[in-house]
Amino acid sequence: MLARGEITAGLVAGVIGGRLVGNPGVVVRDLGGIESPRAGTLTFIRSAGFAHKWASSACAAALVSEGVEVPGHDPRSRALIYVPDADLAVAALLKAVTPKVKAPAGIHPSAVVDASAQIDPSASVGAFCVIGAGVRVGPGVVLGAHSVLEPGATIGPRTVLAPRVTIGARCQVGADCDLASAAGAGPRAT
Repeated sequence: MLARGEITAGLVAGVIGGRLVGNPGVVVRDLGGIESPRAGTLTFIRSAGFAHKWASSACAAALVSEGVEVPGHDPRSRALIYVPDADLAVAALLKAVTPKVKAPAGIHPSAVVDASAQIDPSASVGAFCVIGAGVRVGPGVVLGAHSVLEPGATIGPRTVLAPRVTIGARCQVGADCDLASAAGAGPRAT
């Protein structure tokens, strides 16, 4: 499910700044592959290799990389939303419609924090985090469980580290970043 309720192709185009070709009122209920059998599916088409499948697809709408021609499109009943890069547009759309969960400020009792670390009071330090000497954590930062900040690391305001992220010694992470571990991560709190 993309979000609670339903959204339209016109709204999707507006959120991601895409160029709509087709019916702006087409309802989108979920995101899936171009071969999805579910009505109301939004898919994406990054190349001609996928574009030829559109005519027989049950999908209601598609994010399409500019320059890709999509044969068999019926603009009365479906919608194509042209964007510079369909893969990036999917990521932007998911970020825009994912509900935000506010992490509580404070340091979890199981976290290990060096006495010389500077942690803003509005930051959230998750369970079993390890924070080294001289680390600086800015306002609104969220550190997921088991995250490690090695000595001298700096995390800028409102940055979110998913569980199990490690930031190396003396590394600097800027403001408003969202980092996940290579091992994968679940939903993130912001």
